[in-house]
Parts: sequence; C-alpha cells; structure tokens
Amino acid sequence: VEEVCTGFLIKSPPPRQIKNTKSWKKRYFVLSKTNDSCHELKYYKTTESAKPIKSIQASTITMLQVHPEKNPVFEWICKAFKCSPSSVLFMKAENPGDKVPREFFFIGDSSKDVNSWFNALFGAMKSVTGTSEDSLLDCVTKAFNDMKTPQISTESDGQSVSTCGEIEASSLLHKGDQILAVNDMLTDTVEEVQTYLRKLSKSEVKLTIRRLPGTIPLNSEPC
Repeated sequence: VEEVCTGFLIKSPPPRQIKNTKSWKKRYFVLSKTNDSCHELKYYKTTESAKPIKSIQASTITMLQVHPEKNPVFEWICKAFKCSPSSVLFMKAENPGDKVPREFFFIGDSSKDVNSWFNALFGAMKSVTGTSEDSLLDCVTKAFNDMKTPQISTESDGQSVSTCGEIEASSLLHKGDQILAVNDMLTDTVEEVQTYLRKLSKSEVKLTIRRLPGTIPLNSEPC
C-alpha cells in the first residue's frame, strides 16, 4: 500500500446537518494506492487513530470539483467558515446501500492544499475508469479537426475568456477544466462529453467550460 496524499481537511456532515457548523469535523485523510488500478480514501479522527471512521473507494467517486459555486450550499460554507472559495472541494460518491450518492464538502487550509487533493483524487479516478486527459483531448481534437468554425465559451469567475483565432484543442483545454455543455447540451460525465463529440454532425461545436483562475493549458505551448 502506497500513501499518495495525506493531511487534515474539514469534512461536511450528512445533508440533514449540513448547516450546523458544529457537525463539521476536522479529520485526518489518507489517500492510498492499494494496487495498479485501485485507490482508497480513508479518514481518521486523529493521526494517532488506528481504525478509520470511513473508507471510500475511488471507483465510487462520480464527481470532483474545486470552488463549486453553483451548489446551493457553497455560499453558506464560505460565509460560515470564513474560507476562500478556492479552498473548498466538492466530491460526490456512490454510497453502497443508498439510492442517492453521498455528497461531501472538504475545506482545506489553502487553495494550494485543496488543489493537491484535487490532483491526487483526480489521478485516482483516472486510474480506475481508464479515462485520461489525453483520451478526452483526442476526442475534442478530432471533433475540432472536422469543424469549420470551432468556438469556445469559457467561464472563469463568471467572466467570459477569449481565446486566440487559430484554436487548437491542446491549448484550448486547461488542467482541471470542467466541461459543462457541448453545443448547450449539459454534461455530467467525461463519457457524455465523448459521446456528444463523436456524434456531432454540425459544422460548429461550442464547448462551455468552467475554469479556475491560474490553471495552465494541457499543452503549455502558447496558441
């Protein structure tokens, strides 16, 4: 077993207690790689605790998002805990025995701390699903190569971000981008994005992307 990421995070309680600040607890988290394709996220009461409070398999994680501004609880979290918006991480995971996935909010000491957790968990998710930045990039690139008029609409803190005239998918997509819609069709998973792009028959494609400030292109070469 290899420890990939460790540290303290403030964890949200179950949904019914979400707005009770006393129910939020600081826990010690450990993300471990158990074999080539399996990762496990455990959290403990303290660093000295031998038994975890809960264990979450990376294969059950269905959503991961930093700065989840569209979530109805997000604004309350930032005000209640006086934390930076970029220090909040949202995660959704399937809960065995429950019909609805469990939603978690984690608050880190800083945006750097949360970004480290996002990268580690995203990497764990990729190893499970076989999905990679390259596979999505290849799909987007192929679609753009077939288009006469590729366009992009990017959201960054609610403001539109322009791109250069000659668009290349490798410089268009940034690390950590969340694709919200393809030609205004809402998407929830990478698989949906890939399906939409493969089935496009229009001469134009529009991607709506949510992007955090300061992220770098997948291909760091300028457009």
